[in-house]
Amino acid sequence: WSYKTNYMNAVCNSFHQEGSWAEVVSGFEYQKALNNGVPGNKIIFNGPDKTEAELKVAIANNSMIHIDHLDELYLIKEIAVESNKKPRVAIRVNMDTGVYPMWDRFGFYYENGQAWDAINKILLNDKMELVGLHAHIGTFMLTPSAYGMAASKLSHLALEIKKKYKKSVQYIDMGGGFASKNTLKGS
Repeated sequence: WSYKTNYMNAVCNSFHQEGSWAEVVSGFEYQKALNNGVPGNKIIFNGPDKTEAELKVAIANNSMIHIDHLDELYLIKEIAVESNKKPRVAIRVNMDTGVYPMWDRFGFYYENGQAWDAINKILLNDKMELVGLHAHIGTFMLTPSAYGMAASKLSHLALEIKKKYKKSVQYIDMGGGFASKNTLKGS
């Protein structure tokens, strides 16, 4: 359950009672998930602005962390060395899905090799466990084929990881917003 969608305790707990994990994008949401009884290993910590203190808590709780940029990758590696823990991580991948303007605020670019470079940095240093790949292709998506393109590119990365490193990623997380009758497009 994405806490940014609605983080009222009653709503979150309804989803958790049905087995949903928590996907959070801030320290506030992370703490809220813990307070709602979500075990750390069932929290996915997403978002581009995680602090060192927040990352330390997430690593101590064995949460999955989606890495958005190289600074974060290096900081997680430092924390892993200091804490003698092996954080579970995924990388956020940006890509051309045929929808323009391209959603490119965060993540590692697929087309120019940044995503593969980040994967190599994670898998070659053995301080983190790469468990997933993540993409958020945009908000108010009108073209279902964009999800097909994203799935194809993330699947290609997963297959290349298996081929080169003999390692399978555990999940592919695809995000973005299907169009609805809300006012978001006009905003």
